[in-house]
Amino acid sequence: MDSGTDWLHNDLGNGSDNYSNIWHNTAENDWTNPTNPSTGNGIDDDNNGFIDDWIGWDFANQDNNTITSNPHGTQVSGIVSAKTNNSLGISGTAGGNNDKGILLMPLMVGESAPDGSVIDDAIEYAVNNGAKVIQMSLSVIHSNAIDSAILLAENANVSIVCAAGNGYSSNVNYPASNSYVIAVGSTNQFDHKSDFSNYGQDLFIAAPGEDIY
Repeated sequence: MDSGTDWLHNDLGNGSDNYSNIWHNTAENDWTNPTNPSTGNGIDDDNNGFIDDWIGWDFANQDNNTITSNPHGTQVSGIVSAKTNNSLGISGTAGGNNDKGILLMPLMVGESAPDGSVIDDAIEYAVNNGAKVIQMSLSVIHSNAIDSAILLAENANVSIVCAAGNGYSSNVNYPASNSYVIAVGSTNQFDHKSDFSNYGQDLFIAAPGEDIY
């Protein structure tokens, strides 16, 4: 859940090899042109309330195109699941071993900045469509609706991981501060806390977060 994901990127999508690390909604009708979200059949085939959501959903604009101009979500996606050993770009932490890695379900929750009013809907979508882990590198103001969605994920055994925030603060940002969310801070190459990284009693773990390509 981020600013969008370039699922055409050949270190994430099909590229020059014969596999992709992008999730597809198999209950939805394939697009006539697999690279063009506007070529769906215009029907909510799986009756989940989202038309032609073959590759996720843009909750900010309420459409099925999650490719946007903000590269942040694609960068986060690459850190998670960029393909390994393909002589291209980087190797994601779960990019597979010359084969499929963790599949990414692109959910856009704001292009220039996260929109807190759609976060709960995106969490519910992820849970209802089989996500195992929800990744959020974002912060928004507290919301009871988001808390309820997080609890839904917890009850469905779906883990939520969220950045603690980059505000030089001793308080972890929301929704990372929710007790059901794994709050992650940033460390540098010396395994010290990054100067900018938020910390405090709600922090669960810290991991390398500086100069990551």
